[in-house]
Amino acid sequence: MNDDHDPLSNKPLNRYPIQWILIAVFVLLVLFTTAVTGYVSFINGQRAVNEVSRHLRNEITSRIQDHLAAFLANAHRINQLNASMIRQLKFYDVTALEHNFWNQIKIYSSVTSIYFGNTAGGMVNAGRENPAGDLYVISTDGFKKGPFRKFAIDNLGNPTRELLAIPDFDARTRPWYTGAVKKGEAAWSDICVLFTGQGMVTTASYPVYDQQQQLLGVVAVDLFLSHINDFLGRLGIGKTGQAFIMERSGLVVAESIPQKSFDSTDTKIALKRHHALDSQNPIVRYAAKALSVRFGEHFSITDTQHLNFLIQGKRHCLQVSPIKDKYDLDWLVVVVIPEADFMDQIHYSNRITLLLIVLSMMIAMGAGLIAAYWISHPMSQLNATAQALSRGEWHTQISDNSHLLEISELTKSFYNMTTQLQQSVIRLETEIVEHNNAEKALRSSEERLELVLKGANLGLWDWNIKTGKVIFNERWAEMIGYSLDEIEPNVSCWEKLMHPDDVDSVMDRLNDHLEGRTSHYQTEHRLRTKSGEWKWIFDSGKVFTRDEKGAPVRALGMHQDITDRKHTEQRLHRALKEKEILLQEIHHRVKNNLAIISSMLNLQAKQCTDPKVRTPLIESQTRVMAMASIHETLYQTKDFSVIEFENYIRKIVLNLMSLYATDADHISIRYSIKEIHLDIDQAICCGLIVNELVTNALKYAFPDRRKGTIFLSSELMAEDEIVVSVWDDGVGIPQGLEWKTPRTLGLRLILLMVEQLKGKWEIISEQGLKTVIRWKQK
Repeated sequence: MNDDHDPLSNKPLNRYPIQWILIAVFVLLVLFTTAVTGYVSFINGQRAVNEVSRHLRNEITSRIQDHLAAFLANAHRINQLNASMIRQLKFYDVTALEHNFWNQIKIYSSVTSIYFGNTAGGMVNAGRENPAGDLYVISTDGFKKGPFRKFAIDNLGNPTRELLAIPDFDARTRPWYTGAVKKGEAAWSDICVLFTGQGMVTTASYPVYDQQQQLLGVVAVDLFLSHINDFLGRLGIGKTGQAFIMERSGLVVAESIPQKSFDSTDTKIALKRHHALDSQNPIVRYAAKALSVRFGEHFSITDTQHLNFLIQGKRHCLQVSPIKDKYDLDWLVVVVIPEADFMDQIHYSNRITLLLIVLSMMIAMGAGLIAAYWISHPMSQLNATAQALSRGEWHTQISDNSHLLEISELTKSFYNMTTQLQQSVIRLETEIVEHNNAEKALRSSEERLELVLKGANLGLWDWNIKTGKVIFNERWAEMIGYSLDEIEPNVSCWEKLMHPDDVDSVMDRLNDHLEGRTSHYQTEHRLRTKSGEWKWIFDSGKVFTRDEKGAPVRALGMHQDITDRKHTEQRLHRALKEKEILLQEIHHRVKNNLAIISSMLNLQAKQCTDPKVRTPLIESQTRVMAMASIHETLYQTKDFSVIEFENYIRKIVLNLMSLYATDADHISIRYSIKEIHLDIDQAICCGLIVNELVTNALKYAFPDRRKGTIFLSSELMAEDEIVVSVWDDGVGIPQGLEWKTPRTLGLRLILLMVEQLKGKWEIISEQGLKTVIRWKQK
């Protein structure tokens, strides 16, 4: 093959001398160095600008915060002074209050108005029309709810002419009044625009209480926010920087650029404030937009934050700081400084740096040309030697005549590499022989594994879940009468062979495992054989591979023929069913025989006139009926091992009520029975006990047809202890009855049944008679 062509595509190759490659590398290195140096210079300049800008923003913000603290504190000091005066002196003379407030207005030029509203809805007020306007006083007639009158005043504070009158005014409905009363302490009201349109004010209010903590009224002070505008306008914020203050809602409080922060499109509509996002000032508008993008529409800012934004491609630096006080005032102070205010000197320094870099690059290129020759010549010799080695000429001489230490070391390394390469070729040939031997051993192991699987009589499947392809072994196909060639290698083949009645349950279990809800998949189902018969298969598998998202990729499993086992289970099931039918018939016959005995006892009792003989016959009848109820319950249920306690007890009590002709108006029965299941032995004992106790209550607890109630309860306590209680609100236990050593047949029967239950019982005679039986559930 020609050496000037690509060995794969056979296309001509463009080859270049190494000295030109080296020169290109030097040039690229110099250009890279230039770029890095320029970038570092730019970054350093940017950092310097950011540092200076940050320092200036911090200083401006600190001055604004200090000014606001002093400006806002005056209002609360005035309120506290006036509240103390009103509280201690009970000073309610309207003229005196007007003069007091007028004197305070003259002292505090930043205050708009000072006023007091009492609990009768009246108000007295002194204020100024605008930050530099005339003073006025306001009061309501009789210092209570009613006409509101505003007067101009002379230099002595006396009213001269009426400026304004409002027919119905109630100070108690104003936000500054209701806010202070609701909070119970000093508070700020929402900023509002004066209806005269002369500016915005914020109100500090304070509730006044007497010595008995009875509300006297609310004092308040309005502050013109234009004073903050004037202060911001006097600040020197770089060359063209600006500052503004806004609420968390985005409404503007004050700006350093003189302009109104409110407007109205119709004189009949209330004046409304500007939102920072709608400001005519582009710096305020863009700064608010940057803050809303960063912190959300409600400007969730808890501490000082710095960020940058662009206006018409020009970078601006922003600092926002929250300002709060103990009266729940919550504003944001924003300081914005254009980067261009500081960048002129930086750009000049960058141009000087670029000139120095260009000179350095030219010197470096000259040095590169000289170095290229010293490197390229010995490298050409090494290239010729390498080509000889590629042709198999292992004994080619390698000359070392370079004056460069690195090239000399490279030549020696090249020689050592040639020797090692020759040894590697020999080792590779040996490894190829060993690899072939290992492949033969692997094939032998796979054959032995196949024999083991055939001996185990298991059908195997390997499912690619992404593609639906399934690899079956021969035994899987043989199990249902097919050859492996007749089986489609797809999961749909298995689904088609499955019995329709088994599809839903099998798919539910398979999906549970594929979605990771079970550790493995296991089910029993039927598959149709080639001859049309159905075979029972035990199917077990597991997902062995999942992707990075947890989705299944590959699953492995096996099939086992369990048809013979299933047939055996079906035979056992039929035998068990026959046994259950036989037991049901036995219980039916026992119930019928007991019913016959009960009827015979009933007939005998009706024929007997002697009460001493008739009563035992009736009691024996109730005991037989209690045992008959158990067999009736067992006959009607599918489970012969347990009795549902509540229904059983209700049947016994209902029979007793009928037998003793007791109506619900005379004696009522109340139940509180938890869900408890007893075996037949415990049910018989417990039924006889309840029968005796209820019988005694019906016979003896309510003499002379007195009304009463019998209560029955049962509960399963801790450690499987069952507690059954029967109590009544009748006459109680008879005098002289010894229940621990009973002599009557009924009490002896109760004692005998408690012993069979291996339990305990006790009788409590308080407001009636209560019997409690306890035993362990088996």
